[in-house]
Amino acid sequence: MTSLNTATLSRLEAEVRSLSYGEFAMALALSEMPKSEPKVKAAIAEHSEETLLSWATEAAERIGVDRLKVLAEASRLTSLRGDDAAHRKIWGSQRRENLACDFSFKYQVLTGHIKIPHIG
Repeated sequence: MTSLNTATLSRLEAEVRSLSYGEFAMALALSEMPKSEPKVKAAIAEHSEETLLSWATEAAERIGVDRLKVLAEASRLTSLRGDDAAHRKIWGSQRRENLACDFSFKYQVLTGHIKIPHIG
């Protein structure tokens, strides 16, 4: 990340923390997150929430929170329309989309945005 002042970085992190699952996934996909699942798992092994937030914040700083939200909404709409070509253009690759969505879900669970009920 560039050298944002502390107040600006705190504001940006707060905005990133409030992103929806799909918006956070888009931020991860467009971030410096490694391209393979084992490398992502290794990178987040000790500080998973902080590492995921750092990657998403980096993308938000570079691209802008509003642009992330627009891209996530465009992705949702192309998916609903079944427009695979447009959807793939947004995400780049199915593999990157899957990785970003998997770890966005993990972040949402870690932060309590998504609660997994205990069954049994």
